[in-house]
Amino acid sequence: MTDLSATLTSEVNTYSDRAMHDELIQAFGPVEVVLTEMNQELQSETISSSTWQRQNEAYLQAETHFNDVLNDNIAHEKVLIDSRVNRLVIIVWGMGVLFFLTMIAGFLHLRRTIVKPLSYMSGTLNEMIQAMEQNQGDLTKRLKHKGMNESGVIRDAVNNFITRL
Repeated sequence: MTDLSATLTSEVNTYSDRAMHDELIQAFGPVEVVLTEMNQELQSETISSSTWQRQNEAYLQAETHFNDVLNDNIAHEKVLIDSRVNRLVIIVWGMGVLFFLTMIAGFLHLRRTIVKPLSYMSGTLNEMIQAMEQNQGDLTKRLKHKGMNESGVIRDAVNNFITRL
């Protein structure tokens, strides 16, 4: 019985240290007192039924109070855990939305700076090639593009090629 009381006390103290409050320790105090009294009565081997019944009732009351406090602590911890989980869900969803918006912005930027100019130059080159196939080619035409990015490099290379023809 002494070992049980010591083990329970140790567990309650460990939990209370983690929870950073001593409500559970205070609620376990009466349980520990009753367990100690019961242990002393058992050691003396002169326990009467009325004493045992009184101690049993005291133990049940102390245990009920302890269980109520324990259940309140468990409910409080559950609320804290749920709050943290909800916060993490919001963060993950926010990061997902941010990633999605970044991808859309990147796609639109690539479309505007690379795809559209290349599509325009491709159309212009196709017109020039068709005109040349019909012997109406105008080699004075040049590709027009203002950017100095990849599209500008292609524009310059094609214009230099046409000049050399």
